[in-house]
Order: sequence, then C-alpha cells, then structure tokens
Amino acid sequence: MKMAPPTPFRPSRAGWGFRATNLPGANAARSHFLRACDVFIAGGLLLLTGCGLAANPQPPTLWMPAPVKDLTAARVGNDVHLHWTMPKNTTDKVALKGDQRAHFCWVSESKPAPAFDPKACRPAGDGMFPPAKPADATVHMPAELVAGSPHAVTFFVQLQNHAGKTAGPSNAALVAAGAAPPAAAGLLLAAE
Repeated sequence: MKMAPPTPFRPSRAGWGFRATNLPGANAARSHFLRACDVFIAGGLLLLTGCGLAANPQPPTLWMPAPVKDLTAARVGNDVHLHWTMPKNTTDKVALKGDQRAHFCWVSESKPAPAFDPKACRPAGDGMFPPAKPADATVHMPAELVAGSPHAVTFFVQLQNHAGKTAGPSNAALVAAGAAPPAAAGLLLAAE
C-alpha cells in the first residue's frame, strides 16, 4: 500500500500542524484525542465556575432587633428612669441601621419579677434609639402606682422592627410602687 507522506505546516480545519488524514487510523486517534481534550476542558471549567456563593443561601432578614439584656430601672419621685444598651445586630446577626423603636410597659403583681405576658403588660411609652449605644428613658408613673401600699412593679422594654414585630422582651427591672415615704425633716449632717 502506497501512502503519501504527511505535509508539514499546512493549514487545516483544526489549525496549523501536520495533516494526518492520510495516515491509517489517524481519524480515530485524532477523534479520541479531541474527545479527551473536550472532557478535560469541560471538567476544568466546571471546577472553576461553582455556584458563586461563599455560604448557603439565607432567608431574608425580618430586621428584628435582638432583645435588651441589661435593663435597669430606678424610681425618682413619681418617675421611673430606665437605662439599657441598645443591641447592634438583629436576631439574624445583621447590623442594625438607623434609630430603632422601643416600647416600654409595666406589670404590677404581688410576686416579684413575673414572667412576661404581653396581654398583662400595660403600655408606659415609646421612643426611638440608635443601635449599639446606651439608651435612657423616663416614664411617668400612673396615679395607681404612686398611691397605696408599697409593692413591686416590673418594667420591660421591647424593641420592634418596622412592622411592629418584636423578638421578645428585655430582662425584668423592678421598682417600688406605692406612696413615697415622707420627706426627711430636721435632718442634720455634721462633717468632721
């Protein structure tokens, strides 16, 4: 069988190189080689592309501020001064932006520090506070809390999102309610 020698450096459909179409089994070898290259390139591209996410997808946040954990209350006359630190993140660990709405309420029970019941908690006011900063509010005690025998009143703060939803109440802060003791008269202090 007479074969023609390969012609070097002639353009073909595959580009520059030897034209090996006249060699026996050349088409099959070329076909297997090209198929192996295609598989290698496709596999490499699949490894490089991925889905583009650094982590699993998360549901959208509800922008609910995390509950207050350090509420304190002090009664001065007929006012109650509330103090706490605003959280810096939502319950989804997303940074809060802008002022957040706080709702104050109180519960008067015979036993101290009752469990929070939203139906039993009576409103005492609202306010807007920036995240990640100390917050203060003054609540005027209603007439029913400044008269009668001394008893405990528990205050709570609830931080709300734009839709009025809350992640839960703060810790309980107790103050004494009832008639204030009479002013001290005839008190004399001496310094030595």
